Amino acid sequence: MNPLQANLHTHADFCDGQKPLEEMIRAAVDLDYLALGFSSHSPLPFANDYAMTPRAEAAYLDAMDAMKEKYRDDLELLTGLEWDLDTPEGFVPFSRYDFIIGSVHQLHVKGKTYAVDESRESFAVLVEEGFGGDALQAVQAYYDAVVRSALRPQVDIVGHFDLLRKYNDRNGFFDETAESYRKIARDALIGIVNQRKDLVFEVNFGGMKRAGLLTPYPDRFLMEHLCRLNARITLQADAHAPNALGEGWDEAIRYAKEAGFRYVYRLRQDAIWERMQI
Repeated sequence: MNPLQANLHTHADFCDGQKPLEEMIRAAVDLDYLALGFSSHSPLPFANDYAMTPRAEAAYLDAMDAMKEKYRDDLELLTGLEWDLDTPEGFVPFSRYDFIIGSVHQLHVKGKTYAVDESRESFAVLVEEGFGGDALQAVQAYYDAVVRSALRPQVDIVGHFDLLRKYNDRNGFFDETAESYRKIARDALIGIVNQRKDLVFEVNFGGMKRAGLLTPYPDRFLMEHLCRLNARITLQADAHAPNALGEGWDEAIRYAKEAGFRYVYRLRQDAIWERMQI
């Protein structure tokens, strides 16, 4: 169960989610949710297999308007977007969205596009082809992109900050405990917080179920640093199927507490971030 009774990072089949919008909503109602936000992947200007097309985005926005009316007595619904750094502003009708998650899923190097979180094999290609085998250069490029993404003024939430860990199991590409890696990640974190104190960082535990990660995004040392910086966090399941809406919450709350947090935030339909004690 979800004691916070809310989730913003949710995908339906308008992008790479597994189930229709209404099936996800009904699951949330059954779980006694008070609020559910969807965050379909923004359309991209190149071929891909996970983001909405412009036509799908128009259908998604209209469907969300209809669902808000249909379920207005059951729970608050929020129309969100996971806005990829590669999606130009002109692609996004911001006035129709209640919140924006800023995310990075790929890097562009030497005229080619490389996925960050597609597979272990594709990440290996990114490191070898894009950076001549120097994984720390790839790390630096990734975090530079995350900073650019987060500092876009329309962004409300920093999505899965250290997503490049997804296929770095057993430190296969870079050592996550090494100071060389941690300094790059910390500097990016500090740079974002110093320039955008209004941002909320998501603690995204979806990768633990889908990719076998041992900790959510961000990793523990980054969580502790966020706490020292008095940054705000929001717990998010990154749900791609109905069952994910009810899984992992107790572990995520314990993770946030162990990093020093006593409060998390959830977004209400009236655009107010509500502080909740954990």
